[in-house]
Amino acid sequence: MARKESTPRRAAYNKYEAKHAEERRSANKVWGTSIPRPIAEEIDLFLEKNRLSKVTLIQFGYEALKEYVAKQGK
Repeated sequence: MARKESTPRRAAYNKYEAKHAEERRSANKVWGTSIPRPIAEEIDLFLEKNRLSKVTLIQFGYEALKEYVAKQGK
């Protein structure tokens, strides 16, 4: 696949990306995980229906899991 022709806008974007890549990596974490498609589709429908983001799901799920583990006495 051939690279697209460089434009001033594309060059500025690439320069910005190169300059801020390390800053972004240190500020954010990306998990390359996967789950079975039927579960993923169910989650996506639930999030869309309730106008929630995947980040919100992770944050609330993490808090709920911490409470669950605390109640188990671990």
